[in-house]
Amino acid sequence: MSSYTSFGAGGATQPLNPPITYEPLGYGATGTLISVPGAGANVKGAYTAIGATSSAWCGFELDINSPNSASNRYLLDIRIGGATVILPNLFVQGGSQRIYLPLQVPSGTLIEARVQCPTTSASLKIAISGHVASASLPPGFAAAVDIGGADTTNTLASTVDVAAASSQVWTQLLAATSEAYGALLMSGSYNGTVPATAQTATMAVATGAAAAEVQIGKMGVITAVSNPTLSRAARLLELAIPSGTRLSGAFQAAAPGTDNFRFGLHGFK
Repeated sequence: MSSYTSFGAGGATQPLNPPITYEPLGYGATGTLISVPGAGANVKGAYTAIGATSSAWCGFELDINSPNSASNRYLLDIRIGGATVILPNLFVQGGSQRIYLPLQVPSGTLIEARVQCPTTSASLKIAISGHVASASLPPGFAAAVDIGGADTTNTLASTVDVAAASSQVWTQLLAATSEAYGALLMSGSYNGTVPATAQTATMAVATGAAAAEVQIGKMGVITAVSNPTLSRAARLLELAIPSGTRLSGAFQAAAPGTDNFRFGLHGFK
């Protein structure tokens, strides 16, 4: 177990960066991250221990590394204390990716992960870098909720198809949030059919009634006609989402063809 603290001096127009102490878990001595195995096709595997915290955390960075097959995609669960799932059904693909999750973890708490994949004998290498809680940092959230409705039957980000279009066309993802959230994580996948065109594109999320949507976040992605079909796409939106909020998504591409994509959504509370 080791940790280190960042002390950043601000530039001429910037304040000092807050001193963040990072506590890494799951980084092997030889650089190999912990391998988390799946089970059968589209079935969650058993939980694998990533490590136990030495301090209380106000968030952590999830490091995703190599899968055992470049074509695999995953739904990932994070559990703490052997009982509490604080992050269910996060859609990820194998390859270098780092996602910040403002989730609290108490001191002395075991962190575990499990995955599912559409193929058998799947595995994914991950590690976690915790942000040790302090008075200078936001406190973080107790849990993230899968509000997008992951497609657990087919291991995809959600069940709602969003058609690619050359202009920004909104498709309803969720009619109304059932409670308020302090942040929103958007992620993306294709819908199971390999895209017709390899190109750069954008995914966007909006709030508001039909025909009156207000964009709250956008990110660039890359589609491919071979696996993985969509670049590893996830973005944390640090803004409040009131209860009863309608959420919509748009996928914009210069050559949309007949391609459809899926949006994963997680609310933090």
